[in-house]
This record gives sequence, structure tokens and C-alpha cells, in this order.
Amino acid sequence: MLKNKDYWLLDYLEGKPIVSATSIAKDNNKPISTVNRTVLRFRDMGILKETSSAKKDRTYIYQKYLDILKDDK
Repeated sequence: MLKNKDYWLLDYLEGKPIVSATSIAKDNNKPISTVNRTVLRFRDMGILKETSSAKKDRTYIYQKYLDILKDDK
């Protein structure tokens, strides 16, 4: 379940639906540990999809949002 304190990331993802935890932390002035926990929670809920198999600085995509944008012609 999404926590109230996590809604900032949904707002951010609307502007940048393809992200890494590092870029999120930098753009939002948040500690990387906080961002990593939130990103993993979003991944586990199916909001974010991991697009790389890198061990560090993985890339994630907000696929459902991009799908909505594609279908809205």
C-alpha cells in the first residue's frame, strides 16, 4: 500500500517516467537510502518496472503512465 509520505515520488514520475534512484535523489534533495526504499516499494507494488539488470544505479520505468500517454492520441 502506498504511504502518504511517498506521494512526492508519484508527482515526480509524471515529469520523468524513466528514472534511477540516483537521479531521483539528486533532483529531489533526498537521501539515497530514502529514495531506494521508496523505489523498491513502488517496484514491489508494480508502479515501477526495473528495466536494467545492473547492480548499481538501476533504471526504472513508470510503464502504466507511459501506456496511458501512448493511448491518448
